[in-house]
Amino acid sequence: SLVYSLAPLIQRFLALALTWVYTKQLNPAQSGVIGMSDLLFVALIQISGTNLLSGVVRFFFDQKDERDRRAVISSAILFLAAVSWSLVGVGLVFREPLAAFLFDAGDPFLAGDNLVDCLSLVLLSIPLALCSDAAFRYLQVQQRSGLISTLRVSKAGLEMLLKVVLLVGFDAG
Repeated sequence: SLVYSLAPLIQRFLALALTWVYTKQLNPAQSGVIGMSDLLFVALIQISGTNLLSGVVRFFFDQKDERDRRAVISSAILFLAAVSWSLVGVGLVFREPLAAFLFDAGDPFLAGDNLVDCLSLVLLSIPLALCSDAAFRYLQVQQRSGLISTLRVSKAGLEMLLKVVLLVGFDAG
């Protein structure tokens, strides 16, 4: 349990470290866009069926045959991918009115920021996040705690690095 607990703690520490970058690089309106984007991401992950992954562990161990166990994992990944990509597809079709609804493009502090592209990035990250979570669940049932923690911390580090590069290196706002 220590190994499983370590990765989320490191992820939270990295997220906290980003606060310093956000306060130096972003104005309050841009910080609001990030907050709204995070809320949208969490809501769409829930709508897409992330809670299905909790049942995967149970049904995985209900199966006696290894082939049936792999079928539980693969069918969950395929289902999550189909639902999330469908949801993302609809979101991308309506990304302009959705961005206008979520973000105040008339705010002078957001002038020049491409809020539609920001929303598109949030939407496109949803299927990737769900599929990686499914892969982490598979590693969990395989009792690969060290690998899970290493991958989760690496993923969080890469995400943080990309955010810093976009915010500081490209002044992406």
